[in-house]
Amino acid sequence: MTLTNQKVQQVANLVIKRMEDVGTDWLKPFGGHTKQGNYSLPHNLQGRNYSGINLFWLQMFNPYPCNTWATFKQINGAGGRVLKGETATPVFYYGTHITTKEGEDGKKFNEGYKFLKSYNVFNLEQTTLNAEDFKQKNNKPKSLVEKIAGVDEYIKNTKAIIKHTEAGRCYYVPSMDYINMSPLDTWKSTADQTKQEAYYSTILHELVHWTGHKSRIDRLDNGSKKCLSYAQEELVAELGSAILSNILQIAKKPSDQHAKYLNGWIADIKDKPKALFTAMAHAQKAINFIDELQPKAESQKDVKAVA
Repeated sequence: MTLTNQKVQQVANLVIKRMEDVGTDWLKPFGGHTKQGNYSLPHNLQGRNYSGINLFWLQMFNPYPCNTWATFKQINGAGGRVLKGETATPVFYYGTHITTKEGEDGKKFNEGYKFLKSYNVFNLEQTTLNAEDFKQKNNKPKSLVEKIAGVDEYIKNTKAIIKHTEAGRCYYVPSMDYINMSPLDTWKSTADQTKQEAYYSTILHELVHWTGHKSRIDRLDNGSKKCLSYAQEELVAELGSAILSNILQIAKKPSDQHAKYLNGWIADIKDKPKALFTAMAHAQKAINFIDELQPKAESQKDVKAVA
C-alpha cells in the first residue's frame, strides 16, 4: 500500500468510527458554525477555502479553535515555524499525468491518467504564527433575518422550480425537473434549529440533487455504469447541503433519509475507502455549479480555490 493510500485509509477509518460513534450527528461540524464562533471553513494563509475532500476532512476533525492551515514551507515563508513535536495533517490533491505518444500513422497524440497524492499541512495553532493575523474576513455571524434573506436569495438565483404541492414531503423529481417542499408553516423549530433553517437547509439538500439533472452536471440515472446509486447520491446531497449550510450560516440537521442510509454508507466506505473522496468530489462540483449561478459580487467562489 502506497503512503497516499495509507492516508486515504486513515481518513476513511476516522469517518467510519465517527459514523459508528455518533450516528446521524456525524456531520455536526458542518452544522452552521465553527469552534471559533464564526462561519469560516478551512482556509489557507491567504484566506481562500480548501475544496473537496480537504474541506471536509479539515473541518470534520479539526481539534483547534483556529481554521487556518499551511504547509511547512508556507509557514516558514510567513516568518513562522512549526512548534517542536507537532504532527502534520495530510491533505490531498488530484492531478493528471500527460504523455505524448506517436500512433501507427505517425501522428502524435496525448494520453493521460489521473492520480491522487497527498501533502502535509499544519494548523496555525501548531506554529509560532498569530492566527488572528490570518483570520478570514467577512465571516461574522449574521442575525436570523439576515441569514434567511441570504439563503432565500441564494436559492432564487438558481431559478430552480420549487413547488409546495405536497405537505409533509420533500423531494426532487428528475423527470419533471422540480423540487417539492413541504410549506414553511408545516415545519417546527427545535433547540438546535429554527423552522426557517430546517426548511431552507432541506431545500439545499434537494438543490444538490437538482444539480445532477442531465441538463446540468448529469450525475443522476443516465444508464451509465458510472451512475451513482440512490444511497451514494443521498450521501452527495447530505455533504453538499451541509457545506452550503455552513457557508450560508444556517443550522443543518440530518435529512430524513440520513438514518436510513447511514449503515450502507459505513459499509461502502469500509469496502472502498475512496468512496468518501468520490462523494465529496461530486458534492464539490454541485456546490461549484450552484455558486456559478450567483451574481459575482455575492458569489462564494473562494470555496473551490484550494485543492
